[in-house]
Amino acid sequence: MSQQTPTADSVPRTNGMPMLGLGTWQNDDASECADSVETALEMGYRHVDTAQAYGNEDAVGDGLAAADVDREDIFLATKVWNANLAAEDVHATTEGSLDDLGVDAVDLLYVHWPAGAYDAEATLGAFDELYDEGKIHNVGVSNFEPHHVEEAMEILDAPVFANQVEIHPFLQQEELRA
Repeated sequence: MSQQTPTADSVPRTNGMPMLGLGTWQNDDASECADSVETALEMGYRHVDTAQAYGNEDAVGDGLAAADVDREDIFLATKVWNANLAAEDVHATTEGSLDDLGVDAVDLLYVHWPAGAYDAEATLGAFDELYDEGKIHNVGVSNFEPHHVEEAMEILDAPVFANQVEIHPFLQQEELRA
């Protein structure tokens, strides 16, 4: 029996984001990271998640470039680290992320945590500017509690696309899911 590679239209999605994605946290060997991204994409994955704090955006970019998959078929997400959440740092480090990833824009840019240099008005204002410039297609938050999400929704002009949080049988986060 032959196996067919999924097409962009056949990958299950929620609001345009493929439901299954390749996370690259702790994938810090550059060659292995690039190989895993390339292999996952060629096997049918269409969502890749990385972050500035992972230290592997350049390797993820190498894997994206090596894969025989059109960029428009890949949903690419990254996160701005806590120390980089001042408005001017959001812009500068996002440009660095785009360069490392080898792309003109990411499909989803997250605030990694509402901590460190995070100032809701300034940080989210910078995200709105990147959204308006077309450098990011969606704004996301990560590790936000309900009150942080509500605040972000009030401040942002762009919609909050996703809140990436840890959920598993030992940490069910019922209030947050609601």
